[in-house]
Amino acid sequence: VNAADPLVSGRHIVLSSSSGTVMLEAGGGPKEPRLVWEQKDLKWYFNPGVLIGDYLYSLHGTTHRPTELTCSDFRSGETVWAEEGFGSGGLMAAGNTIVLFDQGTLTLFEASPEGFSPRLQQKILEGKCWTMPVIANGRIYLRNAAGDLACVAVMTDLKR
Repeated sequence: VNAADPLVSGRHIVLSSSSGTVMLEAGGGPKEPRLVWEQKDLKWYFNPGVLIGDYLYSLHGTTHRPTELTCSDFRSGETVWAEEGFGSGGLMAAGNTIVLFDQGTLTLFEASPEGFSPRLQQKILEGKCWTMPVIANGRIYLRNAAGDLACVAVMTDLKR
């Protein structure tokens, strides 16, 4: 499965599938991209990770086995930390806050290579929840695979 969008930062392109992840550096002109790193133990199934500073935050795994929330070093691809108990949902960044939605639970946490420390975890919807959350006008919109939609008002500054 190669469903996750590529993540692009400058001349670096991170591509991930259910068989692993690579970072390529685009060359100038007709040059072929250069392989920067390859990580077989980092697999984005549905949604891409997010880059905050020098770290990638993503959901690693597939729907066929337990998934982890991971923090990886952007320059090397090495895993910095991994937190079990997550599914194949989606996440996005709002400043230094990561908004994650999977298995029907909305989680907000501060991006940090020091580890995972949730500010909020709340069950919002039932069923498969693979869609990335969307933020607009002070609200977070969440959807499950059945098409149910939830809107949550944000009462804090997500950009911290």
